[in-house]
Amino acid sequence: MKPINFGDSYTYTPGQAPPQQDWNASTLYQRGEAMHDTAARTADFFRSSDNGEFDVDPREGYVRLRNAPAPELVERYTTTVTGFQTPDGELSVTAENGEWKSPTTLVMHNNEIMMDRPVYVNDRYLSTIENLKDNADGTRTFDLNYYNSFN
Repeated sequence: MKPINFGDSYTYTPGQAPPQQDWNASTLYQRGEAMHDTAARTADFFRSSDNGEFDVDPREGYVRLRNAPAPELVERYTTTVTGFQTPDGELSVTAENGEWKSPTTLVMHNNEIMMDRPVYVNDRYLSTIENLKDNADGTRTFDLNYYNSFN
């Protein structure tokens, strides 16, 4: 059996939502903006945790958290996060989503955000990889890909 990969991409200007009649563009715009907000909220959480109770890296500006309580930070069912952030904003996080769901991964690098989240489809998990890139012209490109290795 061959793996199946399918998805979609949309480039947009932040703050300029497409017409709701264009369901596909509207959905991708909303998911891109939601992902941007999630990444910003997560980065703020890590910044505010610098040298706090759960930070195991004593260096200023470097944050390394292990199983830090973070209810609903990355996903609705997120319970704890493990990951690191550097002073220049690089971020890598694994969010535990309770007993019933696989973890979500969030990575911020330069002008891109990547999120790998599981989606339960037909009695198994399907990996969903979302990418959001800030382009030089002020637009953002959101890519949504589903990867099924068990077709």
